[in-house]
Amino acid sequence: MFRKAFHTRSNIAIRGSDRRKLRSTICEQFPRLDADQVAELTPNKDDMTVMKIITHADCIVYVYCLTGTPVFFQIEKQLYPTVYTLWKHPDLLPSLSTWPPVLDKISGGADLMLPGVVPQNGGLPQLSKGQLCAIALVGNQAAVAIGRASMATVDMVANGMKGRGVQVIHCFKDMLWSIGDKSPLPDIPLPNLEVDSKDRNSSDPSSSPEQGNPLPDAGQDEKGLHLDGLSLEDASARAAGDDVRVGEQEEVEEEDPISASDRMDKLLYQCTLHCLKSSVKSTDLPLLTSNFYRSHIVPCCPEDQTLDMKKSSFKKLSKFLQMLQGQGLLKVKEEKKGIDFIVSVDKDHPDLRSFIVPTSTSETQDPRDSKNQPAASGGGSFQVKLLCGVSGDMLPVLRSSGYSKGDWMTHETLRDAVTNYIRLNDLVDKADAKFVYLDGTLHDALINRSEGYVDKLRWDQLFSRCNGKMTSGYEVLVGGQRSSNPKSVRKGKLQPIQLKIEKKSGNKNVTVIQNLEFYGIEPKEFAHRLQVGVAASSSISQMPGQGSGSQVIIQGKQIRFIETLLTDHYNIPKKHIQGLELAAKTGKKKR
Repeated sequence: MFRKAFHTRSNIAIRGSDRRKLRSTICEQFPRLDADQVAELTPNKDDMTVMKIITHADCIVYVYCLTGTPVFFQIEKQLYPTVYTLWKHPDLLPSLSTWPPVLDKISGGADLMLPGVVPQNGGLPQLSKGQLCAIALVGNQAAVAIGRASMATVDMVANGMKGRGVQVIHCFKDMLWSIGDKSPLPDIPLPNLEVDSKDRNSSDPSSSPEQGNPLPDAGQDEKGLHLDGLSLEDASARAAGDDVRVGEQEEVEEEDPISASDRMDKLLYQCTLHCLKSSVKSTDLPLLTSNFYRSHIVPCCPEDQTLDMKKSSFKKLSKFLQMLQGQGLLKVKEEKKGIDFIVSVDKDHPDLRSFIVPTSTSETQDPRDSKNQPAASGGGSFQVKLLCGVSGDMLPVLRSSGYSKGDWMTHETLRDAVTNYIRLNDLVDKADAKFVYLDGTLHDALINRSEGYVDKLRWDQLFSRCNGKMTSGYEVLVGGQRSSNPKSVRKGKLQPIQLKIEKKSGNKNVTVIQNLEFYGIEPKEFAHRLQVGVAASSSISQMPGQGSGSQVIIQGKQIRFIETLLTDHYNIPKKHIQGLELAAKTGKKKR
C-alpha cells in the first residue's frame, strides 16, 4: 500500500481527547501491550501529530507520528503498527520468517509466498485467515513488513507450503517508513529457541530441503531447493520452474540464464576496472555511488555490448560495491542515511594494476566525454553549454540523485534525475503512461498555490515546469575545454561581446570591446593581438559596475579587424557579437 507515493492532505498536532481515544483503541486492538507500554507510545509531553494521506489507490489513511516518526496508521477503524513500533515491541504480532533475498521482492511490491517462509522456534505461529501478522528475516526478530495472513496455519501446512502466505500492507523502506528517521533494520535476537546454525548462517536458500525448510514437499528430495523456489512469484510459475529432474541439472546449468549472468558479472567488473583506471581521479572523491555507476561504469561499456545490473548475479549496485569493498578495491562510506559515497580507491590493487585499458578507448581521456557532448552554438571549437542550477524548490526532488542546492547540471542530466525520481517512486500512470502522478514532493516543487491541487501532469509539462523552477546558467567551452576563468559557469543568459566606438579627449575615436571573459578570451592576449594587427596602442580597464570584467580599448575605429579576429581566430559566431553594424556605417561615411 505504501510502496508507491501518496499525497498528504493534512498534518496537524493531535488533541488531548484524540490522544486518549487513540490509547483506548490501542489497548483494545493490541492487548499484548500493557498500560505503561501504551503510554510510552503515546506520551503526554512529546509532540504527536496525525497525518491524513491519500494513497496511490485513493485509500484514506490516518498516520499517527511521535516526534516525526510514524508509530501507528489507521485504515477505516483498524489500527496497524509500523515497523518502528514493532522494533520496540517485537512480540506485538505473531511473526513469519523468510530469507534475506526475499526482502527485495517485498520491497518491490510483492506479497510473501509460502515457499519463502522458514519456520523458526519450533514451527509456524498459529494464525487464522486475515489475522494481522509480521514478517521478519531468518535469525532476526525485527519486523521487515506487516500484513494479513492469506490463509490459516493449518491450511498452509495442508497445502504443502505453497501459495500466497501474507498480503503485505507496510514494509521496511517503503514511503511510510521514509516519513520517520529512516533507521536501519536492527538486529533483535530470537527469544528462547534458536534457529539451527545452518539456517542462521545461510544467506542462500539453495541448501538442501533438510537445511532450509523443516516442512519439505513430498518428492522434494528429488528436486533442488533454488532461490527461485523461495521467490515471491506465483505458485504455479514456481511449480513449473521447479519441475526439473536430477538428470537434467547439468543441462540446465549450461543454458543462457546462468551463463548470461556470469558474462554480465565479468563485463561489470571489466567496466569497473576500466573506469577506475581511466576516468575516476582522486579529485572526484568522495563520489556518489549512483553517479559512479551512471557516469563512470556505464560509459566504459563496449559499444557492441549492453550493461545491465539486473542481469548480473548481484542484481543491485549496493551488493556489487560490497563485493568490491570486500576485495579491497575501493571503500564505501554512508555519509547520510541512504546515501553512499566512494571515499577511496586502491590504485595498487593487483587487479587494477594488471588491467589494460582496451585500445579502442585508450585514447579517450575520460569515457564520460563520449556521452552528453554539448552542442556547439557556433562554428569551430567554440561551444556554449546551457546549464541549470539546483534551486530550493527542486532540491527535494534532486537530492535523491546526490545533488545539492547551487549545483549545476545540464538539461539532459536534469531530465535523467527527475525521471529517476519518478521511476523510484513509481509515479507513472499505469492507465496512461503519458502522465505522471504528483506526490507531495513534486506537487510542492512544481505547482503554484493559485493552481490548487493538481493530480498529475504530462511528461512534457512536468519537464517544462522543472526547467522553469531551476536557475538558468551557461558555460563556455573553447576547444572542448572549460574556460580558464575560474567562474566559467555563470547565471542568466550569455551576454554578447559588445563593440562600441567612443570619443576620448582630443576628439579621438577609440573602439571598446567588452565581455570577452564570458567567451574564454583572455583580455591581455586579445589586446596584444589587436595591437600588433592594427599597429595601434591598446589598453585594458575595468568595466563600470561592481563585479564587472575588463574591457579592451584600442585607438581608432577597428570594428572590421576585430570582427575578423573574433570569427576567424577565436571562432566566435557573429550572432554573439553585438556592434558589427558600426563597421557598415563607418564605411558609408568614408565614401
